[in-house]
Amino acid sequence: MAEPGVVLEGVGDWISRYLKYTEEHEGPLMFHYWAAVSVIAGALERKVWIKRGYENIHPNMYILFVGPPGRARKSASANIGINVLETIKTVSLAADKTSTEALLRALETSKKDSLWSKEANKMFTHSSLTVWSREFGLLAARKELERGLSQVLIDLYDCPKTPHNPIWTYDIIGRTPSRIPMPCLNILGCTTPKWVAKNFSMEIEEGLPSRFIYVFEENKRHKDPLELVPESRLSLFAQLSQELMVIHKLTGEFTMTRAALARYAYWYKDEEEGDRKTSDERFGAYYERKPRHLLKLSIIHAAARGGKEVDERDINRSLVVLGLTEEKMVKALGIGSDQLNVEVLQKVNKIIYEHGDRGVKRSTLGHAVFRLCPLAKDLDVVIDSLYAMGRIHIQQGRPIRYTRVEGMDPDMDKAATKMREKDREG
Repeated sequence: MAEPGVVLEGVGDWISRYLKYTEEHEGPLMFHYWAAVSVIAGALERKVWIKRGYENIHPNMYILFVGPPGRARKSASANIGINVLETIKTVSLAADKTSTEALLRALETSKKDSLWSKEANKMFTHSSLTVWSREFGLLAARKELERGLSQVLIDLYDCPKTPHNPIWTYDIIGRTPSRIPMPCLNILGCTTPKWVAKNFSMEIEEGLPSRFIYVFEENKRHKDPLELVPESRLSLFAQLSQELMVIHKLTGEFTMTRAALARYAYWYKDEEEGDRKTSDERFGAYYERKPRHLLKLSIIHAAARGGKEVDERDINRSLVVLGLTEEKMVKALGIGSDQLNVEVLQKVNKIIYEHGDRGVKRSTLGHAVFRLCPLAKDLDVVIDSLYAMGRIHIQQGRPIRYTRVEGMDPDMDKAATKMREKDREG
């Protein structure tokens, strides 16, 4: 298989030209790569697919750029791609929707007729929409997810319904039911590890979160105060727009070469029989859905070359891109980062101190911090750390209880300052 850098930048297709166009930007390479992927997915809409068993796989993807606030140019990187997509006037694009109702209204107004396939010369009605969210947490707020947004996004990820039964219906209390013909939702959003940890990490093993690709970066690619871009680079914008229109006009079924089918089958069997590449239990469902991610991405890579045939290069390229993204995906959950470990530590410490001499059960602590610390082993580390610091007692019994140590300042930062001062005096 080719080297990652060659696979990412040296293919000579729309994506490689887009990466050339964004070369001077401070945003990390992987942000720009996945922005290009999302742009092509948005341009293809529901007009293309690849068969897998009894279903059609469409190229829409749910992609989240994850990084610390203001450090890695998440939204700025994504916005460059969105600017190119906006030049295709027949593509429906919605920015910064903040409710389930607003999202459904945008889908309802995205209805259009397209050619089913040039070979069959048939038209069909579909509702394809790309959602671009600078602050994904505003759309997917916890209350919205619990009100029904989570199920809506789960349903739309698989592009439900067929030309024989085209209408997807969703009921919201107090609102006329949404009746949307053959919907297709493509998402590009930005958020922080802290938001993911609080809202997604405890559910990543199932449901909505496992349908997302998490692209984590914590620093700029390079630092350029002026970001002076050569005119030759800027002139690529018009070329990218023209070529994206050609991609947008692709319709019908994508096929796989025999070599691509063999490569995919070999990977699939190896994946099923081998160990996962991460020890994080929360990504189990993501890896179960990886075949779907792989096929979606392979369609996009084939389309980036202007064709409708997925070949072995597209499968290999997709595997490399997913592999590079997965290497950092655990960081996107927030758990494991120093910042969140400290936050969990302080919260557990505060709860124990508030319970006073009566102590607190482990189950109570678990329920109190499950959004920040969903795994039992992570909570054990936090409790062990507090015990090692001399901040808590562990009372054996059934159940075990944790109580505060008298005389310790409940504010951990103040206590640490006092300890340093005492050490200096000693």
